[in-house]
Amino acid sequence: GHGDGPGNNDGPARWPGEASFLVPGLTEPEARALATRHGQNALLHARSDAVPRLLLVR
Repeated sequence: GHGDGPGNNDGPARWPGEASFLVPGLTEPEARALATRHGQNALLHARSDAVPRLLLVR
């Protein structure tokens, strides 16, 4: 399953929220392919240790 909704930003730049997706069980290669297909520069991915990692895809 997946969830989607507005993203939130609490940083000092106050970048506007944007659509985001949570896809449990998505592998890193699958996440990179999805991000590339949707023109993203980067994505956050977490493995079973639940530590989020910023992955650059461009």
